[in-house]
Amino acid sequence: MIHFTYGITKHISQLVGTWFNQSLYLLKTDNFQTTDQGSVYHLQAYKGAKENNFLRLYNVLVGCVQADLNLDSDIWCIQAIPTFRFQTPGLTGTKEYHRDLDYGHPVQSLNVIVPVTDMTERRTFEIEKVPYTEIYEPVLAKVGEVVVFNGSLHKHGSQRNTSEFSRVSFDFRFAMKRYLTGKPSVSRGTPLTLGAYYRELE
Repeated sequence: MIHFTYGITKHISQLVGTWFNQSLYLLKTDNFQTTDQGSVYHLQAYKGAKENNFLRLYNVLVGCVQADLNLDSDIWCIQAIPTFRFQTPGLTGTKEYHRDLDYGHPVQSLNVIVPVTDMTERRTFEIEKVPYTEIYEPVLAKVGEVVVFNGSLHKHGSQRNTSEFSRVSFDFRFAMKRYLTGKPSVSRGTPLTLGAYYRELE
């Protein structure tokens, strides 16, 4: 698990906050539907994520992480639209502990988590310290930081949010182009290919 700090993420957090009529920390659990990607909050977030002002900031952030990880654009590609997570009080942020490899993502990939609200021990998710050990450590990160790990190898998931505030974050993946599987994504059914789930790095 690697931590980086980027000022651009604070601007992204502020922008995401404008999509909602209340503080992101105060989002309520009763607005949720039955899936971890099917709430009214997710619908609003994915609508906003397609707007140029968000995509412009997202592209800058991707470029910062790409540079720090020294990823060659001829070899790697990037998730076109990031995945949003809303963990309101009493809920988990994902349906189950999993490795992304089980969902069709290649081993040759890297996950980047971007807190939109601070991630604390009572509202976060956990990552396996060493693959296949089932020993976990919580992701603790503030707005302004990002966390990078290999979600295809390291099992991850979340316990219930036991705080009175919500956790909002988004994440995206870099993947090696030659290993893309083409399988449909679990959450939205988008093919895991270039031009669909992934796009070229700029």
